[in-house]
Amino acid sequence: MNSLKLQSVCIFQAHTLYNSVYARTNGNETFQEKAFTLQTDYWGENSNLSFTEQQKITHNLLGELETIRVSYREEFKSIDQFVKHFENENLQPGVRQEFYEMIKFISLSFSQFMGEFAGRIIRESVQLLNIIPPCEFDAVAIGSVARGEATPYSDLEYLFLVKKKTPKTIQYFEMLALTSYFLI
Repeated sequence: MNSLKLQSVCIFQAHTLYNSVYARTNGNETFQEKAFTLQTDYWGENSNLSFTEQQKITHNLLGELETIRVSYREEFKSIDQFVKHFENENLQPGVRQEFYEMIKFISLSFSQFMGEFAGRIIRESVQLLNIIPPCEFDAVAIGSVARGEATPYSDLEYLFLVKKKTPKTIQYFEMLALTSYFLI
């Protein structure tokens, strides 16, 4: 493993550890600051983002994510009412076409919102890196979002399609991927 990739892996692991400790210490900001220090070391001169500015971006993104989740949890509650109706009638909801269609509609709709949310995270990350992408690219959802099966706590997985694969593009998109992780 080359030294840059090893550095990325170590920063990712350390950042994850700091975030985990932050969550378990009821929001002790020291651990958030340590995670941010790792990020700024990783970005080097490519970003002049302050801790407060990044907190604002992250809080906005997390607020948006929570709004999406709350709205879709409510949608899924409507399915509970549907199931109760069929239980009262002694029918099996799992075999009913209406039940299937409700689940499918809610999951497809949520998947679309999650795809749009991922796009926002990637756009924010490109701006934060403050580096012009080395080539044209697109981000594509994969996993449950791509299949239209996302739920409020599904993983957000995507990949980058690049026009030309070079060491420079690999380095940039690894930085972009890690930066998008930093934001959420």
